[in-house]
Amino acid sequence: MSMSCLLALTLVAVLVATQAVAQALPKPEEVVQLRATPTEFTLSPTGTATLKLIAEIRPGFHINSNKPLQEYLIPTEVFLPETFELAEVNYPPALLKRFPFAPDEDVAVFAGTLQINLRLRAVHARSGRYRLKITLRYQACNDRICLRPALRTVEVSVNVGASNKPRQRNPKAS
Repeated sequence: MSMSCLLALTLVAVLVATQAVAQALPKPEEVVQLRATPTEFTLSPTGTATLKLIAEIRPGFHINSNKPLQEYLIPTEVFLPETFELAEVNYPPALLKRFPFAPDEDVAVFAGTLQINLRLRAVHARSGRYRLKITLRYQACNDRICLRPALRTVEVSVNVGASNKPRQRNPKAS
């Protein structure tokens, strides 16, 4: 077999192998399934509400913790629209693992079922019903590679009650 024929066969084998690996990997958005509980609640304009965000991470994968030990890793974060504010976010303790890309370093990750406890308040929301979109940003990895960062969003129904503050009377109107 000639050298050019051998080179062509090698190139075809590498392309086929690359295609097979790419097809075997899930899309980053498929690695995490997200839900919230409760799915419906009432919130006073001056109060807070507690919510649990539950992320099911596909077996064989992990996501970086909210406080990665390496500055080049993308942290897991929760985001809300501007009408609402995260008063408190409690992530569980991260698992410390070692991987081939950093064999001498611990890497802080989440795997399996991740529960993030949120306390939120309506800072710019008027009285009424809202479909609150809660977004989780993460980067999923397996033992060999990391996928591109991804976003997963879950919606909950929030009823913001009327303010209990007494209305101030306009002295000029009397």
